[in-house]
Amino acid sequence: MKERIQNTIWFLVENGPAILTVIFAAYVILLSQRGSVSQSEVLVWILTILGLLATSELVERFRRLRNIQDTSVQTLDIVRQLRKGAFLKLHGEGSRFAERAKQARQIFLGGYTLINVVGSNMGLLEQRLKDGCQLRVLMIDPNALAGELIRSTELTGRFSRDAETVLAYMIQLRETIRSTKKGKLEVRLLNFVPSCGFIIIDGGQPYGWMSIGIYPPAYKSRLEERVHFELNRDGDQPWFGLFMGQYEKLWGEGRPWEGLEQ
Repeated sequence: MKERIQNTIWFLVENGPAILTVIFAAYVILLSQRGSVSQSEVLVWILTILGLLATSELVERFRRLRNIQDTSVQTLDIVRQLRKGAFLKLHGEGSRFAERAKQARQIFLGGYTLINVVGSNMGLLEQRLKDGCQLRVLMIDPNALAGELIRSTELTGRFSRDAETVLAYMIQLRETIRSTKKGKLEVRLLNFVPSCGFIIIDGGQPYGWMSIGIYPPAYKSRLEERVHFELNRDGDQPWFGLFMGQYEKLWGEGRPWEGLEQ
């Protein structure tokens, strides 16, 4: 009962300004058609409607930020519960992307720039697309506020170069699809810094596999200092399903990259 009341309140907060905007706009149009309102009163109503539109935009931004915060908190809570020791691996230890991706029908990637997994596996990714694979790439928008944040705090000074390199790789993969008329490539850009990285192979299949990279704040560590853990769909529930859902939420927040359409 309490949860239902909270959901109702959030619905009113998130949608109230938009609903009021439509009602006030219809009311002003009706009054103006009847000629029962002066020009100065119409201007007042217009300012009111503009204020409601601005409020609606602020509420929408708050909702998006709240969803992002909830996603990050859930991810961090789960990571804290995961076992330590052999379960966590340093970069390069036990990574099985190339092995897993050889026959993959679906590859979902997500992270800061993905320079390492994309750059070191371009031949494999091209071949998978030629065989009809679906490839998703989700990375930080280097020209957005998140990109500025990383550039202002990173230790290595390579973020912008890495991002531009990966986007150039995406153009190369786009040309592969155009020449073979096979495969599917989607690229989206994030306007915020994700709390973890994703490599997901055939996530919708019983044999699905994923590697989750744990990120320190904003590019503040070197690659060899990062750790990751691996999950299998058939043996690591509910964690596999939860991280799959997290990726889908982040994907929904991403902006389609216009470079694929050029």
